[in-house]
Amino acid sequence: EDLKELLGGDEAGVKFIEYIKGQDGGYVRFDSPEHAKTVLEKTGDGIDHDGKSIQVSLLEGEEEIQYWRKVEELKRAKRDRSSSSRHKAFGGSRGRGGRMFRGSGGRGRRDHAKRPRESGEEQPGTAAKKQAVQEAA
Repeated sequence: EDLKELLGGDEAGVKFIEYIKGQDGGYVRFDSPEHAKTVLEKTGDGIDHDGKSIQVSLLEGEEEIQYWRKVEELKRAKRDRSSSSRHKAFGGSRGRGGRMFRGSGGRGRRDHAKRPRESGEEQPGTAAKKQAVQEAA
């Protein structure tokens, strides 16, 4: 039986379980202190899971503060690892990689194509294209 279901699942306010089979201890987080106290009252001093007796207690005071510090340290370490690896994967602090990585197929912006034309004036390269089409025909 799943440990979360054994403790009452979502209905009992179980949010996160930090336990690996074979370990001597673990932690269960609830969405409110009231849910934690209710489950503790139902389970008494312990529960049986996979043939093992697991002791249950409520973290309070200094013990609870220590636990939350550990959680924050782990979150910070994970965030630092992921941001540094992401940073390295995209070339470190060397900008976006030049013209090829601007999201426009590597060609960048062509301001000369946006220049207003006088009546009758062709865009650059149009004459060469017309000539190539005429020669092919």
